[in-house]
Amino acid sequence: MKVAKLSCVLLLFFAINAYSLERNLIINVDNRSTVSLNGKWRAIIDPYENGYYDYRYLPKKNGYFKNAKARNKTDLIEYDFDKSETLNVPGDWNSQQDKHFFYEGTVWYKRSFDYQRKPPPRQARFAESRRAEGPASPMAIKPQAILPTARMPFAQTRFPVSGLLP
Repeated sequence: MKVAKLSCVLLLFFAINAYSLERNLIINVDNRSTVSLNGKWRAIIDPYENGYYDYRYLPKKNGYFKNAKARNKTDLIEYDFDKSETLNVPGDWNSQQDKHFFYEGTVWYKRSFDYQRKPPPRQARFAESRRAEGPASPMAIKPQAILPTARMPFAQTRFPVSGLLP
């Protein structure tokens, strides 16, 4: 009996977690504009983990992920993605070049691409008071802060105002 209850509790726990993960998935991907990142990427083979860890195996502040450029001769930057080899993505590094066939470790990839961030559509939320005490009188719609409460005597409306606002 205890095993059955425990099984039910675990099943319910995993079902709730699966539902919460499912809500955060990106939806309607087929109808979104996308950019393929397939192709040649710059790659740096990092057998000693120099790109992320320092000599004490603590994360570096200026690792390979910063893609830093040397400004003068005294800068201690020992990598350069612009002069590194290229690997095809998608694909594995082991089969693309003979020297990497037996390599198992970290590989840093870099590719530059243009991205234009679109501003989100501007929306306004208004609340219009509609009480049942008297006849509906013409009233101006005033923007108010909408707070979730149990009893809300307001009719909420959302509409895009991108073309209306300066």
